[in-house]
Amino acid sequence: MIKDYLLKHIDECNQKRILVIGDVMLDEFHWCSVSRISPEAPVPICRVDKTTLVPGGAGNVARNIQSLNGRPTLAGVIGLDSSGDKFINVLKEFNIPTSCILQNKERPTILKSRIIAHQQHVARVDREDPAPISRKDQNQLLNRFESSIGDHDL
Repeated sequence: MIKDYLLKHIDECNQKRILVIGDVMLDEFHWCSVSRISPEAPVPICRVDKTTLVPGGAGNVARNIQSLNGRPTLAGVIGLDSSGDKFINVLKEFNIPTSCILQNKERPTILKSRIIAHQQHVARVDREDPAPISRKDQNQLLNRFESSIGDHDL
């Protein structure tokens, strides 16, 4: 019943401009091969075959909206660092606007790195600052929201 409801209403997302606000992060996947175990500890030695990057957190929501032919704009805070630069490039690859992304040199970009060996999720390494964003950043984000809210349907 839910599936029928969703399928009936999915076209309503078509070309809707949707502002997505939330925690944004870079999801990094290291696709690896394993041929031996480390002599230092009983852990696999993973040789990286390829790495893929995708927007995570609220960025994943924006990608999902886009996959339904919606037109998302993503709003959140990232660091002024190499992960932040990669995040901006990934958004551009997915044609997701970056006008509401705030880069801050005092805060690292949240980075979630996953090690995948032979299609098995082996480990995840998180890099993030759990502290709330500063009042200054909150105000800057609010200013960006206010200036762009009229350009969105939802």
